[in-house]
Amino acid sequence: MIPPSIKFPLLSIILGFLTLSFSLPLYFERLKMNTSIGLKFKKAYESEENWCKIHKLCGKLYIITSLIMIIVGILMLNNAIPNTFQIKQLFKIVYLILFVYPLIACFLYSKKL
Repeated sequence: MIPPSIKFPLLSIILGFLTLSFSLPLYFERLKMNTSIGLKFKKAYESEENWCKIHKLCGKLYIITSLIMIIVGILMLNNAIPNTFQIKQLFKIVYLILFVYPLIACFLYSKKL
């Protein structure tokens, strides 16, 4: 059984690496235009160039998000950041913002194209 004091930091690190693994193909344009995987913005389907620009931006923002999650998890494991209930709640809100912000930013960017 995992001790409660390291559950949140481990979850943060694992989710950070998962987010990183999903965002790297977006950033490096490994994902060709399709209807099953990727961001489903109307503007993205107008051209291959739009698809690549939108997914590259979103990939970049999610790479930043995942690195923040990994660093916070490591700092919490090393007790550089206190592992209290209030800190966990704060980071849950921060993580939610970090996950939603790239989607909003990419949607607004797609409107400019």
